[in-house]
Amino acid sequence: MPPERQRTKVGQYYLMEKIAQGGMAEIFKGLSYDVHGLKKTVCIKRILPQLSADKEFIEALVAEAKLAVGLVHGNIAQTFDLGKVAEDYFMVMEFVDGRSLSQIHRKCQNEGKLIPLSHLVYFISELLNGLDYMHRRTKDGRPLNIVHRDISPQNIMVSYSGTVKIIDFGIAKGATHTGPTDSGVLKGKFAYMSPEQAYGDAIDHRSDLFSAGIILHEMLTGKRLFKADDSRETIRNVRRCRVDAPSSHRPEIPDELDRIVMRSLSKDRRHRYAFASDMHADLVKYLYSAHPEFKPSDAAGFMQELFAEEIARPEPQEADARTPHLIIDRSNSALADDSQFEVTGATRAPMDMGEYMMEESTAPRPAQQEPFEYEGEDTPGPQSHIEEEEEKQKHAPPPGRRKRAGRKVSVGFFLAVLAAAAAAAYAAYHFKPKREPAASRAFAELMVMTDPADATVSMDGRFAGRGSPVSIRNISPDEEHMLLVEKSGYTPYERRIKLKPGQFSSASVSLAKSAAIKATLEIASTPPGATIFIDDRETSHRTPAAIAGMDAGREIVIGLYLDGHRFWSRGVEFKPGETKSFDVNLAKNLGSLFVDSSPQKALVMLDGM
Repeated sequence: MPPERQRTKVGQYYLMEKIAQGGMAEIFKGLSYDVHGLKKTVCIKRILPQLSADKEFIEALVAEAKLAVGLVHGNIAQTFDLGKVAEDYFMVMEFVDGRSLSQIHRKCQNEGKLIPLSHLVYFISELLNGLDYMHRRTKDGRPLNIVHRDISPQNIMVSYSGTVKIIDFGIAKGATHTGPTDSGVLKGKFAYMSPEQAYGDAIDHRSDLFSAGIILHEMLTGKRLFKADDSRETIRNVRRCRVDAPSSHRPEIPDELDRIVMRSLSKDRRHRYAFASDMHADLVKYLYSAHPEFKPSDAAGFMQELFAEEIARPEPQEADARTPHLIIDRSNSALADDSQFEVTGATRAPMDMGEYMMEESTAPRPAQQEPFEYEGEDTPGPQSHIEEEEEKQKHAPPPGRRKRAGRKVSVGFFLAVLAAAAAAAYAAYHFKPKREPAASRAFAELMVMTDPADATVSMDGRFAGRGSPVSIRNISPDEEHMLLVEKSGYTPYERRIKLKPGQFSSASVSLAKSAAIKATLEIASTPPGATIFIDDRETSHRTPAAIAGMDAGREIVIGLYLDGHRFWSRGVEFKPGETKSFDVNLAKNLGSLFVDSSPQKALVMLDGM
């Protein structure tokens, strides 16, 4: 076998069901196979197409993956690889079968309670275990100085077996990062930032400890610590860092926990814990002194009881789960030198994934017309073909020596069956039988990947889906169909397609933006030098300023922030080509003073007046 072919067999990832979508990526549940055919469930994050075209973003993504793949710890969800198929990037990570800390907290609140004290302390202590490992990582004897920068309840997973995992290193940064500086740029969730992070200053590992303190405080009290209705006010709350002890909200919280929380939330980072291990030690000391009977297995029992309904929910049938939408070959790793690998791109899945997975199918499968043909549904062929397939299944041993009806199969026989299957596949490919009658032909399927990812896909005037990729099944073969992809603000895409029986095809559609005339904002303030916010995002502009390229036809929220003055904001809608001017007098942010005296009715004077 040529060396090039050997490299393509390093392994493959199979994209399965979509489980979530955010502003940067789509999250899929997937399968990973190694060269021995052993499989495991993985989490695959597909970067949205519009971001994949951003060179700076991809450079940061590759830096993130290189940082994350080196982190191997029981409390960190492992990153396995960063793959590239055509122009799409996929990050392959450990799949955590459980719930995020935010989901656990919300579920408890819905049931009229909070996370039990012992379990919460255990969860946070395990989080700190992972952080300490990450913060202390070295390379060639030099510290990497890794900071996660986005520690929040959404990024802490707890498996149903009680294991705590840190996820999402999308904005993590280490000393080896060579990109431009981030000073002055706010990254992370505002409500879980440290004061220095909210100011855009340089941060170190103690910023992550502050974030962990926020989580502990909020889940002890059941109240948000810094979160406000307006994100600008949230940032101001973080910068002020006025924190009450948890016991002021829940008197039953012990003094020792108050002390740990308040130390982690010190505004001056010099007064916080020096390392995550120090905070972890204090929490563990409290846990086993106040709750000596607690065991880590209690966390598993808590999770399984809290989410009993979700755990009991049946999994999708194997017949639906074993046929993937897309295969990502590890030879397309974006973490390696491209010259080392043969570029293979996306390939079709074998029709009979049961054989490929070397495990039993749960239903009879029809005879195969082609070796790599997608089959959308179980549509049996002639009875003789089904019997042949069932006979093959009787002799196909699964991996891991799974027990089957008291029968043992020798390794020699197993290899002989594989050789026979390979020969049959070769013969089927080179000596195709005559086409079956139309009544027995399988439907076709089309998978449409769109940019933007939330474009609407229709076929023959009927809505097919939204959210890339969109899979259209049960397409009548040998007939012309009209595919339409559209989104407001973009030029629609139309194409006539005709598919063969049983064919699986894919289409990648990038919509072009419709020509839009932009508007201009001119804004000044008294006093000048105020920071300009657009749609709750801080910009680099300071008043007075003229900002071109403003979107027309929608409301834009403009804000001004100047230290010592009240935050000013207004919603504005521009017409195409319009210039709007504002001259704002910023009001001083005056405080108030309450004076009480005994006896009452005393004269109060301020600055002699």
